[in-house]
Amino acid sequence: MGRTLVFLAVFSLAACSKVNVEDRDSGTSNRLGAINTNQSDFENTFETVADKCKGAQLEEQPVTLDFPEQLVKDPFSLPGNGPARNEYFMSRLEQIQEVVIPQLGTVCGLELSVTTASNKFQYDDHFLFLLDNTPIAYSYEFGSLLAKGPFGLEFDWEKIHGQFWDPKKEGVFCLGQNEGMSQCSWPHTDVEGKVNLTFSNELIQKVFALRGASNKNPIRFRFVAVGDNDQYDSWHTALQMKAKLLLAR
Repeated sequence: MGRTLVFLAVFSLAACSKVNVEDRDSGTSNRLGAINTNQSDFENTFETVADKCKGAQLEEQPVTLDFPEQLVKDPFSLPGNGPARNEYFMSRLEQIQEVVIPQLGTVCGLELSVTTASNKFQYDDHFLFLLDNTPIAYSYEFGSLLAKGPFGLEFDWEKIHGQFWDPKKEGVFCLGQNEGMSQCSWPHTDVEGKVNLTFSNELIQKVFALRGASNKNPIRFRFVAVGDNDQYDSWHTALQMKAKLLLAR
């Protein structure tokens, strides 16, 4: 949906950066990170992760996640996007932050704190916040479009692209919220407001169990903004978060 904006910052379709590392590249992918798609393998891996975390003395790894404001005047011309069509998901822009776990420690928890100035955030039209390939927070009920994995949905832009945008499916969706494993809040589409994201240690351990027993580096935090027909869709204001990874050695 539309807005009047008087500035323009151009980003690539998917910007990728390593946290605390100056190296920078760009690219695009529907699937990033190892995905443990077998239910029994996932459950066995989760038990292994949970056992490692239980009673362990956890170390904190501080990480800064920075998803700057991005605005592309014509996102529909980018590969995999378009054409513009009102009330259909036709464009997306993605930013990726890579985090390296030292000595491949087992991730037992994740604490997130939004540090954006005054915690004011706005997006147009919708967004997904992913850990690797798993959406952990999203502003639209994508469950009818995306495949379900052993735990949560599996992101695939090709399954979203061109699909009808039903306003009745807008809202606040966090992985595990129905099971009491997460608490989230953010403003409605195109409205400025505060963001809060809280995930239980159990939920984070299950998400990391999707990576398989190897728990390969790096971890990828991904922010995907999607839109329908306006030239300034797939936009969001800057979102900065302080994160603490809780690790068991």
